[in-house]
Amino acid sequence: MAGENPYSSPPAIREASVASLPSAPRGISGGLLLVGALFLLLLNGQHFTNRLIFLGFVAASAFLWYRFRVRARSQAPNAGRLALIVHLILLVAFAATLPDAYSRQSSFNNTIERLKMRSPTP
Repeated sequence: MAGENPYSSPPAIREASVASLPSAPRGISGGLLLVGALFLLLLNGQHFTNRLIFLGFVAASAFLWYRFRVRARSQAPNAGRLALIVHLILLVAFAATLPDAYSRQSSFNNTIERLKMRSPTP
């Protein structure tokens, strides 16, 4: 007791508070998914481009979770498994709709060009 700091918390409390903090992959992955979802919410008519950007953010987030699983394999074999499955479902679901998004974006762009040609601004 003589060499111990009387103002520090007991070791059990310190370990519990560190363990209850969110891990870095959760926070960074959530931020990446949020930014990607914001691109999907844009109403600029560029469906294909916005989905490609979203898929890039989801892929980066999935890569982060994969690296986390590889690093934590010895301690927690199931860490991040659900997150990886959700990321893969998002990647496949949005990649499957890319052809439709491309056709909608090209028709939108053609309509905008037609309207520009028809009514020139002074």
